[in-house]
Amino acid sequence: MSYNESDRMNASNNDTIELAGLSPQAEDVVMSMTVTDFARKLYTMLEDHSIESIVCWGPQRDCFIVKDINEFSKIILPRIFNHSNFASFVRQLNKYDFHKVKQTTYNQGEITSTFRHPDFHGDKPDNLQNIKRKAAFPKASSGTSSGSLPSDKAHSNSSSSLPYAPSGPNSHSNPLSSNSNSDQSYSRSNDLTSSSSGSQANIEAGAEQIKEENKSLKTRIRDLEESHDTMQSELKGMGRDIVQQNEQMQVLLNLLSSMSGE
Repeated sequence: MSYNESDRMNASNNDTIELAGLSPQAEDVVMSMTVTDFARKLYTMLEDHSIESIVCWGPQRDCFIVKDINEFSKIILPRIFNHSNFASFVRQLNKYDFHKVKQTTYNQGEITSTFRHPDFHGDKPDNLQNIKRKAAFPKASSGTSSGSLPSDKAHSNSSSSLPYAPSGPNSHSNPLSSNSNSDQSYSRSNDLTSSSSGSQANIEAGAEQIKEENKSLKTRIRDLEESHDTMQSELKGMGRDIVQQNEQMQVLLNLLSSMSGE
């Protein structure tokens, strides 16, 4: 295991993260009110050189690497983020638009995870203020009131209010009735145009909602995949712990057996 006992004692005894490696200007930026608490904790955590065997900056300081997920979950997360769930930590990274770059093996098959954000750089603390929690997208309204067609009853009432025109061989055409029919046709044309525009707007809103739901599903799938990887790593770490405990028990049993034989 890359994290030895002396490193464990150093990490457990430090209640706060040292910022000795930062210049006063950089420290002022990191502690600024414009930087979110999550980004501040993440940055200062990576500046703590005593835990580099567990988590550290990448070679170019443009990403960070969790080298030992098991030790990171047991020691670092409770110390800094007040929980020990690595999957929850990954979900929080996603909410701040961090992305997993790759997953490689390190130190005798240990699974590592690398994360990156375009504004998260070890040499550019000024950019920390650009790291914000992603806003939730509101769902589009599904109302269809703007696209409703005029009812037949309304047209019927409109027609019944027209001046009476007598019929028969001796009757004459009523110019008022002709003008009213023309106005009614124009009004119906405007209603149909408005209905068409409303329907198109509803279709576009529905399409946009489907896009957002699809994006949300993809994010959820990515979270599940990362949770699966994390569970595999944690199970592997638990297996190693069990083997170590069994070895220690065997040593104790052998010691007790030798003592009783004497």
